[in-house]
Amino acid sequence: MHQMRVGLRRLRGAMALFKRPLGDKQSERIKSELKWLTGELAPARDLDVYERSKIEPCAASCRAKRG
Repeated sequence: MHQMRVGLRRLRGAMALFKRPLGDKQSERIKSELKWLTGELAPARDLDVYERSKIEPCAASCRAKRG
């Protein structure tokens, strides 16, 4: 999830770098859509980070015991 967001941000950056050659309406629409998609992925990334930083360590230290 994180890598997807990084890739989208880099693509938007590359499009900004080549703004002059790509400065048409379609490019602006695509950049807008990429920004929207990045925002939509934010909650999933936050959940992924939460799971890795809180849930996985807890699960590793709280192994079920036979009983």
